[in-house]
Amino acid sequence: MTDASSNRTAPVGVRRVLVVDDDDMACRSLARLLVRLGFDVREAPSARAALESMAAAPADLVISDFAMPGDDGVALLTKIADEWPDTLRVFYSATVPNARIRHALERGVARQHFTKGDHLEGLLDFVRAAGGSSG
Repeated sequence: MTDASSNRTAPVGVRRVLVVDDDDMACRSLARLLVRLGFDVREAPSARAALESMAAAPADLVISDFAMPGDDGVALLTKIADEWPDTLRVFYSATVPNARIRHALERGVARQHFTKGDHLEGLLDFVRAAGGSSG
């Protein structure tokens, strides 16, 4: 299943989260919510910045937008899967899962796709479970 309704949970132990989105307000808003939940959060406005951040200090979880200038979310999460296979990867995007996203999910490039706005609570529940928190 390619959407938040699949109700899959993440491995427990996530503390460091990298949010990747070229929409500064969306990126910052999600990062603030995650900080309030107790996570160590970094932000990146592009795939290139995200890869630089990962090289400096790998995150436990990467939450990526799909549509961004330069490499899209699939290209980014594919690179992260290759270089840091233990890093959990999910999409949080306004893009409805298209064939490219579905194929990435089927290949294990990302664990799940959450639609911005519609599935914010599902994403937060997923991250809480990944961090071992029920609150």
